[in-house]
Amino acid sequence: LKEESKKEELAQLNLIAGKKAKIATAYETAIKYLGTSLMLLNINSWKNNYDLTLETHIEAAEVEYLNGNFEVSKELGNIVLYYASNLLDKVKIYEIQIQSCMAQNYLQEALEIGITVLNILGVRLPIEPKFHHFLKYFAETNLVLFGKTIEDLAYLSRMTDTYKLAAMQILMLIAPAASMVNSLQFPLAIFAMVRLSVKYGNSSFAAYGYSIYGAIICEKLGDIERGYRFGQLGILLLDKLNATSLKCKVYFVFN
Repeated sequence: LKEESKKEELAQLNLIAGKKAKIATAYETAIKYLGTSLMLLNINSWKNNYDLTLETHIEAAEVEYLNGNFEVSKELGNIVLYYASNLLDKVKIYEIQIQSCMAQNYLQEALEIGITVLNILGVRLPIEPKFHHFLKYFAETNLVLFGKTIEDLAYLSRMTDTYKLAAMQILMLIAPAASMVNSLQFPLAIFAMVRLSVKYGNSSFAAYGYSIYGAIICEKLGDIERGYRFGQLGILLLDKLNATSLKCKVYFVFN
């Protein structure tokens, strides 16, 4: 192929095939398609066909991670972080990097990446949280919830702010890592999810946040009834928001 338009067309077709292979969990096949797509693109593609180049690199980075090729995934991710024109385009790579670190049991690194990204997104968590941070963030969460019944929270408007949605996703990703290293970042991340949901509206991630918030209330405060109702709220939002991808997580937490 000589014409750039033809190369881009074939790159697009390979991207489509790679995404379908990924959905079918045929990761090695997906890598071949996406690798072909990357070869058909060049350094000027970031300027001349930004969306195609961005999506191909992100998909390739994710598939390499899913196939256990962590270093290759990191290299592709770093290319995106260098060339991406805005923060939201970079967020997906940060998500992949967090998941990649967790898969390799680099839990503290996963947590550090998440906290850094959250600070950029406007959600600030202390790097080294102490018990007074727990009390402060818990009090702020209670203040946001004041005057609202748990059942009312199911009828909040939908969250539409793309930066807040990105923050919710990152918070959900780092919560398990924080829990596994026994960090106070775990409850602080959940408190942040609840505050963001009440202030800016519900999202599929809210189902997870409310459920774990209920579990924390049960465990730390012994308020079984209120905690149970927050768990029920999480289950309700799964259906209300059609959050099928989080059903396993939320039901696990609830039970």
